[in-house]
Amino acid sequence: MLAKLRMALILFIIGSLSGLSIVGVHRLTEDAIAHNELMQQYDDYVVIFPDIDLSDLQEEDIDEDIIQRRIDAYDQNGDLLGYIFVGRAQGHSGMNTILVGVDPSADIVKVVISATDDTPNYAQIIIDDYLPNLSNQRIDEVDYDTSTGATNTYNSVRTVIDAASLHVAGDPAMEAYLSVFDDAERYATNFVFDDEALEEEINIFNAADEIIGYAYIAFIDDESVYIIFDTDDVYQATVSQDVDTSVYDDDIGTKIADIEPEDDDLGLILAELKDLLTNSTRVSLEYIARYFELYDDEDSHIGYTYVGIADGFGGLNVIDIHINLDGELIEYEVVRSNDTPDYINPVLENFEQFIGDSSLSEDDALADDVTVGATRSATSIYNIINAAFEAHAEREGE
Repeated sequence: MLAKLRMALILFIIGSLSGLSIVGVHRLTEDAIAHNELMQQYDDYVVIFPDIDLSDLQEEDIDEDIIQRRIDAYDQNGDLLGYIFVGRAQGHSGMNTILVGVDPSADIVKVVISATDDTPNYAQIIIDDYLPNLSNQRIDEVDYDTSTGATNTYNSVRTVIDAASLHVAGDPAMEAYLSVFDDAERYATNFVFDDEALEEEINIFNAADEIIGYAYIAFIDDESVYIIFDTDDVYQATVSQDVDTSVYDDDIGTKIADIEPEDDDLGLILAELKDLLTNSTRVSLEYIARYFELYDDEDSHIGYTYVGIADGFGGLNVIDIHINLDGELIEYEVVRSNDTPDYINPVLENFEQFIGDSSLSEDDALADDVTVGATRSATSIYNIINAAFEAHAEREGE
């Protein structure tokens, strides 16, 4: 009995020591990985700012989901070269660590992928062919490439740049909304337009997460313009740094339906908004932005068009869903998509089998023969069509 106890004690000690050894090795490995990544970042600092003085780095930890650290970069003479933002964002296979170098005038100096879990070949495509295009652009006015062949890796870069932009240039959109709504707390994209001037419809929320207004982002002479309404579509303001909006000051407090736009750049956008807002109805439902009455060639009312928006593989997919008066799917049309055509087009073709249906099951919609290897594109289309059926049922029940 004593021998058994002695053997058990010996095995316990061996097991404990082995466990501690494994934990110790794991911690040492973790520390080594972190140290190596930091050393790589130091090398990348020099790539961004060749004249940087590494002995005089001024670093600030930032407690955010995306941006972890800001480095103020100086040269040997103590002159400010610019700033480096270290951020992490989800790529295709895991997290990417991205460094964004910005000069004191808010121009991007260089963007570097410092560490990546993505497939090396795809990451290299972005590094070689697309990161150089970002240099010399203002960080708050970046013209991103729409098709790269490595969408998720590129989107992770964009995510970090956009987050860094808020530290450099502030958030002009929130400033615009706060100039109208004192209780504005956050905002979110509700719709993306397929239009040269109009870009996005924005929902503006208060601290209770209630929608308190809407904004429409447009571009006039390459300048951002924020056209703001309350929840009754009453015109509140147009905010822009460089565009003269004073001609419409007398229209503040007027419903969009009663505004008579002038024949100027802003007036053309207001006329487009007037047509949109007076001929459609907003929907407070995930994946559906609004609906229109649908007419045939003989001007007979045959149903409704539900405008949907959902994340696909490469970004937002905007799709019109046509449903007849009996609640059956008539047709669907892609308004805008950033998904790779070779993936989304076969998915769209496969969804044709559901035309004539008045409901859509997830199992059928996302079966292997429907998704054809493009699950995220298929899921976005399913979510929009399914939400359109739901919105139609709610509208019929009113």
